[in-house]
Amino acid sequence: MNSGLRYVRRTTNGGFNWNDVDNNQTFYDIYFADSLKGWFCGIVSPIKATTNGGLNWFSQILPSGGNVYVTPFFSMSNVGSDSLWGVGGICLFGLPSNGRGMLYFTSNGGINWVYQLPDTSIHIGQYWHVDFEGKMNGWAYRQKQTGIHTTTGGDTTFTSVRQISDILPGDFVLHQNYPNPFNGSTKIRFELNKGGTVSIGIFDITGRKLVELLNKQFASGEYEVDYTTNENSSGVYFYSLSIDGIVLDTKKMIVLK
Repeated sequence: MNSGLRYVRRTTNGGFNWNDVDNNQTFYDIYFADSLKGWFCGIVSPIKATTNGGLNWFSQILPSGGNVYVTPFFSMSNVGSDSLWGVGGICLFGLPSNGRGMLYFTSNGGINWVYQLPDTSIHIGQYWHVDFEGKMNGWAYRQKQTGIHTTTGGDTTFTSVRQISDILPGDFVLHQNYPNPFNGSTKIRFELNKGGTVSIGIFDITGRKLVELLNKQFASGEYEVDYTTNENSSGVYFYSLSIDGIVLDTKKMIVLK
């Protein structure tokens, strides 16, 4: 992890004088795309952004809900003026010892943050550092000997889950994705009348599973999950909702490019 917290300060004369900003907000990492647009990550607010050179900072919303546990955002790395990776979050599966480290990503300056879970064979509980050299070549790691590496820009599927309501639904419901047809990104909403292990799979027209979008424990309530991918060609696909291993519903969706 970074050696210690820092305070956000600002200079307008090349460093001769510095002024505290944001009420001495401490941070772990900071990045500016230009003289006006920047981000810092810390404890009180995992990620904050500015569009006026640091005079004012505002919090950005990270994915949460289900098993996603938002912790301090320890490190971030840019792959363009509006595209950033960040680490620090944990996805919990039962006991804290079963947690898996997450990678956050935004391609629009933090207006929307999504997350990825590395392959299920990787059981690193939390990442402390992230570094990218260009859009494709990157690393996320906890210590020097413990980490992951990509040469393809990370996974092609990103997930963001939001709890819409905690009111107890009358049944299990899988809604039609929207928009549909879609190009690149769509949303899938589902309702649970009791808690359980929720799995949402994406399948091609032959029935081959392409992605396991979710496989997590959820409490009762109504949720919405993003499905974002750049790999699917135009055509018909299917998605199914399973609870505790039992398939409850399957619906059709259309990719149109």
